[in-house]
Amino acid sequence: MPEKTSYQQLQPEERLTIASLHLQGSSMRAMARILGRSPGLSAVS
Repeated sequence: MPEKTSYQQLQPEERLTIASLHLQGSSMRAMARILGRSPGLSAVS
């Protein structure tokens, strides 16, 4: 039986970091790399 995938919501600090990086024009991949998250993370969640 395959292992269950667990998901973790973004923390408030991560949301602030994403907002700041977005204003600076960072790409989704760059934001994910900085946060140590998958590039598929949802910045609007």
